[in-house]
Amino acid sequence: MSNPNPQNTYAVVIGIEKYDPGSSWDLPGAAANALDFAKCLLDRDVPLDNIMLYISELAEPDKLKNNQNFKSLWDKKQKATRDNIYKAINEKIPEKKEQGDLLYIYWGGHGISNGYQDRRLFYDDGKQNLNLQSLLQSLKSDTFGTFNQQILIIDACADYHDQVSLFPKEEYPYTSPLIKERQQVILFATKEGYRAKNLDAEKTGLFSKVLLEELQKKDKLLLPKEMREIQDNVVNTFENQYNDEPKPISLYLIDEDGNEIGLNQSAINSNFLEQQYKELSKIIYDIEWNIIKSICYEILLQFSNDPQGSYSELSQTDNFPYLKDIFLNIQHKDSYQVDIKLMLGFAYHLYQYQSTEQAILDKKSDLETWINKTKESFSITEDTFNNLIKIIPKNQNTSNDNDIYKKGDPYLLIICEPVMINRRTLNKQFKLKAELIFQKNDHSKSPTKHPHVFETINSDENDICKNYCSLIDQSYKIMNDNKNYNRLTIELFLPKNYLVNFAPEIEDNNNSEWFGYRYKLVLRSYERFNDNQLYNIFKKNCNTLDELQQQEEVNRKIYYFNQADLNQTQAYNWRDFRRNVEKQGIIGINMNVPLLNEQYTCYIQEFLASVLTCGLPFAFWLREDSLENLKIREEEKIAHPENFLENILNIDSLKNPDILFESIRTIRENAYVVDKQKEYLGYHLGFLFDHPHRVHSQFHCLVGGDVLIGWDS
Repeated sequence: MSNPNPQNTYAVVIGIEKYDPGSSWDLPGAAANALDFAKCLLDRDVPLDNIMLYISELAEPDKLKNNQNFKSLWDKKQKATRDNIYKAINEKIPEKKEQGDLLYIYWGGHGISNGYQDRRLFYDDGKQNLNLQSLLQSLKSDTFGTFNQQILIIDACADYHDQVSLFPKEEYPYTSPLIKERQQVILFATKEGYRAKNLDAEKTGLFSKVLLEELQKKDKLLLPKEMREIQDNVVNTFENQYNDEPKPISLYLIDEDGNEIGLNQSAINSNFLEQQYKELSKIIYDIEWNIIKSICYEILLQFSNDPQGSYSELSQTDNFPYLKDIFLNIQHKDSYQVDIKLMLGFAYHLYQYQSTEQAILDKKSDLETWINKTKESFSITEDTFNNLIKIIPKNQNTSNDNDIYKKGDPYLLIICEPVMINRRTLNKQFKLKAELIFQKNDHSKSPTKHPHVFETINSDENDICKNYCSLIDQSYKIMNDNKNYNRLTIELFLPKNYLVNFAPEIEDNNNSEWFGYRYKLVLRSYERFNDNQLYNIFKKNCNTLDELQQQEEVNRKIYYFNQADLNQTQAYNWRDFRRNVEKQGIIGINMNVPLLNEQYTCYIQEFLASVLTCGLPFAFWLREDSLENLKIREEEKIAHPENFLENILNIDSLKNPDILFESIRTIRENAYVVDKQKEYLGYHLGFLFDHPHRVHSQFHCLVGGDVLIGWDS
């Protein structure tokens, strides 16, 4: 087929903006993108009856008001339900299999992946999903008759979900053998492990916007082999204009005779890396997981900009999807060779690992073969390879390490672990565990290789503060020994009933100004990382937080409490509050009611329980004094005093907690500049801000267990 016949061209076009789970799933622009793609086909003489359009919209797209040329398409659209779309692909298109030549499928909506090329695309109910791998196999079979030219365009996220297997899985029928001459090209907005960017303000998917601009430059329908130019142009646009975003990729399928539709080099490299990882994962699958984690951490310290954040995901037992994420996707802005460095370093270090474990001994030969094959495939010389595999031995500092100890930003993690009598009963005994690291102060968050891990301190309820201060004093001693005079950041995990009481300061009896001048405090919720269900809800809300585009969205998604909400004459309905939080997509709380005031102390547990069970990433509250009694500095005020935090609760600070922490620290420190600290906001301000990937090297969450546990790597 030299030029496709529009009369024999068919298309299934999907755009899903509105999902049943609620506003946190909204995807503004997906409907308009679907309309634009369908209109592009219509303008190239594809009959209207050949275009099957499925849209679940938030509102009627603006282009319908401004351009009636879209009306014919809009009038024939159907809802993007599972039944409608499945019927179109599984029944309506196969009915044309004797006359169809070219098939287009366009999908704009939400998607996930399990890290093993199992991509799922959600229908508008947010639960049922299209099994893409099954569909691709079906499309290559005789089920689709003469449709030998197929182009699929997928503008959807592919971030990893470790429980993909729990979602409903549909299968598409196929006949064997597969059609040899069938050409099938798939263009993805992003590779596995990443989100596709949606420009909410412009109401468009970024990938769709760039792709449609390229397609509009062509005055005819394109065949699969002609998509190479389109894909290359799209990737070039991303590299030149959107370099901070994950790049789109294109995949080709190889038929039974070995023929392939070659596309851009990045796709070839991506596919090869996928294949290399598959082979490596088969080799290491039987090796004890703690060994894999330990070696992976050593490699991340060498190559990664965020070893702690990435490494924490490996805390779950046998979590191979996240291992793949680290090796293939951790630095998407760099070249493919950065990724192969990670894999090669890991494989070589595992090959050299001294162990009597039979599983490792049995894999030595396979690891050596894999390493040599990978070096040859990527043309890596021995000199280059020797530089890649240099690993700093444990307990051996270099001058660079010493420099970090002296100049790096100190970061102390303390976990206050309740002692359990049984699964439901807490004793008033605690274990304090702590780890001190030194981070590069260029915000790369790359720590030293050898964190200072303090021995576990057993403590009762009355001694927590004393032992807590003891850990801080030990940290300062280490800092002084290394001549490090930077401000110490303390990240403190507390059970929910202690969160309010410990904020905002822990005083040294000998120096009332100690808190404000010596360190900044980050409170985190212990329960969140102790309960897998809470943790999953929390991560979902953090995803919503990351997707915020405008300040108006921030203001709408913060719940503002005041004294009218909580009064002593009527019990507050916290159950309704929790329902409304979920329904409205609330991601944080700003409470100016003094929780330690006798009038409101009855609400402390309900308030904190709501923050945790609703998975809210952040909460602010007053501890003891009412807002109107406090002296709020002019630089902290805005038009309405009750909303004083809006000037720091902005998109930049919420997406980069370090900015937010520094703002809170400044407000608190201001209270200690004057004599009467208790008259100022900073003395009374309490806050909780969790971030899902900040559990450090020596600590991890035992999913489904009762406590956070420490371990030695």
